[in-house]
Amino acid sequence: MTVRAREIITEIEGLSAEDRQEVFRWLWQHAEETSEMLAAIDEGVRSLEEKPRTSAEEVQRKVRQWAVG
Repeated sequence: MTVRAREIITEIEGLSAEDRQEVFRWLWQHAEETSEMLAAIDEGVRSLEEKPRTSAEEVQRKVRQWAVG
């Protein structure tokens, strides 16, 4: 990471949550799609389509089991 990037990040960290959200929106709108980004999105979609999913009810049941021991 460059010194300039570190300075910018430090400034962003000092912003209010609302201002950080504005910076995030601006960055998202101006982000350039890269082949790596598109490949990661494609892999995520494939994963959702191919791998088994766990229902919210099952997750809640497991959390209760883990919490009780």
